[in-house]
Amino acid sequence: MNGILMNGHDTEKGLCDVRLLVVDDDAFSRKLMLEILRKRGICVDVAGNGAEAVEKIGRTDYAAVLMDCRMPVMDGFEATRKIRADRRFADLPILAMSGDATEDDVKKCLECGMNGCIAKPIDVGQLFTTLGCWVKLKTAAVAEPNDAVVHGDEAPNIAGLETDKALRHLGGNVDLLRKLIIRFGATQADTVARIRAAIESGDAETALRAAHTFKGVAGNIGATQMSACAAMVESMLKQGKADGLADALDEMEQELNLLRERIAAAMSGYEPPAGAAPGSFVDMAALAGELREFATLLATGDSRACKLVDGIAYRLGAVGQNIAAGQLKEFISQYDFKGALDKLKEAAQALEIAL
Repeated sequence: MNGILMNGHDTEKGLCDVRLLVVDDDAFSRKLMLEILRKRGICVDVAGNGAEAVEKIGRTDYAAVLMDCRMPVMDGFEATRKIRADRRFADLPILAMSGDATEDDVKKCLECGMNGCIAKPIDVGQLFTTLGCWVKLKTAAVAEPNDAVVHGDEAPNIAGLETDKALRHLGGNVDLLRKLIIRFGATQADTVARIRAAIESGDAETALRAAHTFKGVAGNIGATQMSACAAMVESMLKQGKADGLADALDEMEQELNLLRERIAAAMSGYEPPAGAAPGSFVDMAALAGELREFATLLATGDSRACKLVDGIAYRLGAVGQNIAAGQLKEFISQYDFKGALDKLKEAAQALEIAL
């Protein structure tokens, strides 16, 4: 289905009222795409893996699909092949979202039936230009995009973040950049712990996927050095290199901890936009899933809870459960998993999350 190539502003107007499917296993990346697309009047559904995407495409008429490549359960390549096997979707535009937009990777995307590739970190201008090439534009939809672009405001000045670079990718949207920075601090605290846990359990694929995803997430906020650390870990995992991997993970963890401290200091006085609910920068559905998984670890006395508690506590604090978060860490430090589980249940109940 060939579209009309238009300039970025006209493309955004023309895309109003179409329905897209965003497929990505990472909650941070899904939130970013929802922020960008929905604020331009675009209807968006999301799927967390390729299997969910195949199921949703089978029962909903989408104008296009934005497909991440690396996902658990079913990756973007296999999902695309399954979609193309159904003649009804022979002309459905499927655009890859990839943090590895090399010539070989783009070739792999095209060979499995995708129509093109959008590089991560996402560049808003490229995103809409590419969509304009493939989506049949609705010329009657002329509503202005309602993005909260704050041209006169300044981006946060945080050491370790190239905010000017990040803003270019985000079309100058300072408010969105602030949200992404806060969300980064609230959701990425346990990234290295999760990679280490996957390695220790022999799950190299999960470790590789986590490093790859984090590389793109860091790139979204202009954390160039952080992204480079993740890229190094990803490369070593991809090549199966054990020598030096522990040191690379240590360096990644140190950079992440330092960056989170800087973010916390710089954003402590930030007031969310009017009407934003407390914790609105946290993906509550993703948090609910993480709390349930953590509760299972506590209930079974799994020592991995000790490695993951900092990330869980940080996210609880981000949604107003600071006291419970501190008490949870205290119980874990004493290896009182039962007490920790009771405290987790209290916090979850306050958040109306069923464990």
